[in-house]
Parts: sequence; C-alpha cells; structure tokens
Amino acid sequence: MGQYRGFLLALRFDLFDNEFRLQLKGKRTHECSMGTSATGNFTRMDHLLTDISKKLSETQDKLQGIHMQIAAAQKELEKPFPEEQELKEKEARLIELNALLSTDAPNEEQIA
Repeated sequence: MGQYRGFLLALRFDLFDNEFRLQLKGKRTHECSMGTSATGNFTRMDHLLTDISKKLSETQDKLQGIHMQIAAAQKELEKPFPEEQELKEKEARLIELNALLSTDAPNEEQIA
C-alpha cells in the first residue's frame, strides 16, 4: 500500500472487531486500529513506532540483566559444593538401606 518511516504499510479488515487495522511491516509486523481522521491515523502510527523504540530499549535492558545472571551463575558453578562429603555419605547409606529392604521384603512364595 505504501511506506511510512521505512516501514511497509498494509491494511486489513478485522471481521471480529469490525474495524480496519493498519500493519507496519519491518522485520516484524506491528498493528494499530484505523479511525476516520487522517491526522488521528498518523498519530496512531507515530505512537506505534514510539512504542517499538520503548520495547526495544526494555528488551535490551532485560537481555543485559540476563547476561549478568548467566555470569553470576557460571561463577557459582565454579565453586565447590560445600556439602559434597555429606551427600556422598547419605547416598551410600541410602544404597545400604535399599539393599536391606529388598532382601527383607517377603517374596510371593512367602505371602501365599
């Protein structure tokens, strides 16, 4: 249909909402509803583009936070597990108990 600020424009009619929807297409498609006022429609498109910039900035901040969390988690992985010896002892005891339980359990012949 045309271009606006580097975005391809497309128009579709939404039967569910009974309205025209303007699509701004770049790497992704962004939509806004259309009204009867030309200046109002340009304002809607400008707001939509402003929201894209805000979302990009927020997403970049979140991504930076995730990278920081990954770095912190990698440092934690390098630390030794302080209760490792206790865990090994309890795992060994669990194996012993399971072995005792399996030998002490009555088999089918003893039940009948």
